[in-house]
Amino acid sequence: MNDDYSMTSLEWLRKSYESNLEKFDYADYEDEIYLDILVFKKESRGQGLGTMFMTDLCKHADKHKKIISLVPSNNLGTSIEVLEKFYEKFHFKYGNYSFDYHLMIRKNKKT
Repeated sequence: MNDDYSMTSLEWLRKSYESNLEKFDYADYEDEIYLDILVFKKESRGQGLGTMFMTDLCKHADKHKKIISLVPSNNLGTSIEVLEKFYEKFHFKYGNYSFDYHLMIRKNKKT
C-alpha cells in the first residue's frame, strides 16, 4: 500500500492501513522490530491486507537491517497453526530461546 520504507518509524505503515486496522502495536528498536499485535477489522479480513502489510513491514526491516520478532497468539481467535503458516511465508522461524513463550524471528535479507 505504501512504499515509504525509508522512514525509520513504522507510523507510515500504521497510516497506510489505519482504515482497516483494529489493533496494531509494536516496539521499534535499533536492530529489531517486535510486532506485539496486528489485527484487521472484521470487514477488512480475507482481502490480502495482512499479506500486503507483512510484505511492507519486511521490506522496511530489510532496508533498515532489522530483524522482526513476534509471538503467535490465539487470544484473538485465529489458531496458532494458521498464524505460524502465515508468518512462515515471510521466512519467520522459531528462535532458540528458553522463554515462557515461543518467539518467531525473521532475519533481515541485507545481512
